[in-house]
Amino acid sequence: MSKAHNLITSCLNEMNSTEFKDIYESLVNLTNYLEEKNDPEPGEVEIVESVYQMIEKFKLLEHALRNRVRNLNDKNAGGILKRLYERVPEGNTSVMFK
Repeated sequence: MSKAHNLITSCLNEMNSTEFKDIYESLVNLTNYLEEKNDPEPGEVEIVESVYQMIEKFKLLEHALRNRVRNLNDKNAGGILKRLYERVPEGNTSVMFK
């Protein structure tokens, strides 16, 4: 495997780690709390907007990383067959997509 493949796989593993899920859940809880406020301050509105933008960027990043790993696997001899035999589901995503 190439160094790029290993680094991308490492990033995807980190995105599926417990620590990342905990951070994500904390941000979602904070956003929910701030959205429910009747009269949020401008700084709180900015936090909510920033969290939504960050989540969207992470979704785009994860999608790009998964596509790149898939393309790298397909370039290797038997990449498609390897995925079939390993039974790696295509839809296995991080907490952000659930």
